[in-house]
Amino acid sequence: MVKILTRKKLIKELKPLRKNGKKLGFCYGVFDLLHLGHVKHLEEAKKICDVLIVGITSDKQVKKRKGPNRPIFNEKHRAYMISMLKPVHFVFISSDNTAIKTIKLIKPNYCIKGEDYADSKDKYLFLEKKAVESVGGKMVFTKTASFAKIKTTKIIGQIKKI
Repeated sequence: MVKILTRKKLIKELKPLRKNGKKLGFCYGVFDLLHLGHVKHLEEAKKICDVLIVGITSDKQVKKRKGPNRPIFNEKHRAYMISMLKPVHFVFISSDNTAIKTIKLIKPNYCIKGEDYADSKDKYLFLEKKAVESVGGKMVFTKTASFAKIKTTKIIGQIKKI
């Protein structure tokens, strides 16, 4: 099975899975410098659903959010790395600013974030929660507190000190 798809092809792949009663989970992020926090989050996310879909933030969007020196690895590299992880069924690259459009298109049963976002007052998280609820889904948070402090930005800072 091909794991890295365009969003359009992904939607086609999901139709029979949904029809067969599979619960779809959706995670998204940059996933630059893949680390244990990412892996644990995806392992926990897979426990919530039957099929785990991961949206990778495009290079263009990463540069807008994190600056001109990011991402470290390009979107194809990051998508491939995530696609090789056992919990992940499908990966696509998203050039959207938020996950709202994708949520409305793929209609996941669960939009899954790390628990470090659970108390966030971020307006986009609020809008994504509303979007997933509008398609009959639920926003859920993985229990990964012990790994939430592992951040790519911190790793880059440590590397710069060497």
